[in-house]
Amino acid sequence: MSNRDGNTEIYVMDADGSNVVRLNSKGDNPSWSPDESKIAFERSNGIWVMNPDGSGQTRLTSSPWDYSSPSWSPDGSRIAFQSNRDEESASEIYVMNPDGANVTRLTNSPGYDFNPSWSPDGSKVVFNSQSDGNTEIYVMDADGSNVTRLTKAVGNDGSDYVANINPDWSPDGSKIAFESNRDEYYPEIYVMDADGSNVTRLTGNDVFDEVPSWSPDGSKIAFMSDRDGMREIYAMDADGSNVTRLTSNLWNDLRPDWRPATSVVTAASSTQ
Repeated sequence: MSNRDGNTEIYVMDADGSNVVRLNSKGDNPSWSPDESKIAFERSNGIWVMNPDGSGQTRLTSSPWDYSSPSWSPDGSRIAFQSNRDEESASEIYVMNPDGANVTRLTNSPGYDFNPSWSPDGSKVVFNSQSDGNTEIYVMDADGSNVTRLTKAVGNDGSDYVANINPDWSPDGSKIAFESNRDEYYPEIYVMDADGSNVTRLTGNDVFDEVPSWSPDGSKIAFMSDRDGMREIYAMDADGSNVTRLTSNLWNDLRPDWRPATSVVTAASSTQ
């Protein structure tokens, strides 16, 4: 997503940063459907879908409550998202059909639950929750059962004020990439095994490195960083090497999402 043309809008580009195409006039948090026929996104407190060329924009949610962070299930039958439709302040994780029907609530915690991401086999959903006080990463079965916390980070100064956020499953299901400020004031990109073990730091800068997104073959991770002044989209090998800048603007380019099994990356941009 980007506001390079004035509004916060969704764009697509080739995986090397070329052939940038604007898809809509307003939108945020793009998410490709597995068959590449649709892109889910958020706009005006609602979840929408559109065709890959930006046409056919349709709103799926109708209530006035906040809806955000859509994530397609691997078989394309459901979209996970966060909403406070049943609470005045707390956000929970829900799923619905691709047409907006059959909304089902998955979480019911005292904290704020957000940022859902499906496992590649569709059996689990990883997400963020503040139910234990800090922002940690949890995983649950696709029906909302068997909730398990994966992270419990303590900052390098001994404090518990650490955020582990924006989890994303690797295509083979063995790893989860995420961002965390556990080692620095600024967030960095990490990976861990799917059970929360073997946490490995991939980036190391006095800047914001955020929102990792795995390529379909698992060889690369796209992310956003302000290491060159503005937030731009970068890609790196899955071990953190060979970092390459993909966008270059006077605005912020944010929240990359790889097109499944192809060489296209969507992104959104905004001034922040």
